[in-house]
Amino acid sequence: FTPTDLGSELPGRILRLLEHWRTLTAQCQRVVERVHAEKLVRQRRRRRAAAAGALAVVLAALLFAVRPWPFGEVTAGARPAPPPVAELLRLAQALPDPAEAAARRAIAAVQEVAAADFAVPLWTRRFAEALADAAPSGPAFVAATWHAGLAAALPRCSDTDLPALRTAMEALAARLAAAGTPVHPPFAELAKAAGR
Repeated sequence: FTPTDLGSELPGRILRLLEHWRTLTAQCQRVVERVHAEKLVRQRRRRRAAAAGALAVVLAALLFAVRPWPFGEVTAGARPAPPPVAELLRLAQALPDPAEAAARRAIAAVQEVAAADFAVPLWTRRFAEALADAAPSGPAFVAATWHAGLAAALPRCSDTDLPALRTAMEALAARLAAAGTPVHPPFAELAKAAGR
């Protein structure tokens, strides 16, 4: 047999074989496409899992960076602001004459913090003496001046002066509390608010 003897038609057996191989090729192609699609789905899932893990790590880092919020500590925005000098002057005017003079000295010490030649040891002594003198007649004034004075002084205090300031102010707070004029907020809380 030669191709010219067969004419243009193929015999049935060859046609069936040809159809069989075409079907087999199509099935193989579908299997290859399905395997490829499954591989893409697995890759997508892995990428999503990696992205979710990275997002969890970033969120955990943010939570630790903004730690006061989830752990219930008082944030700087929730702390009361120190009273302005005008409020201290109004409170000082309500005091009797001997205490008013001590109150004005304490206010002067609060204002002295802004001076260029601010010296912590000298300021600590003046501030403590004036507050101790004003304490018996003006607990509200003493508490407000304590807050305003330390809120102003702590940011200006150097790391070398901080321990002496802490010791002096804690002794002053104990002395004022013994005299019946407790001060609030405590030195440690004010220092923390000032980042010290």
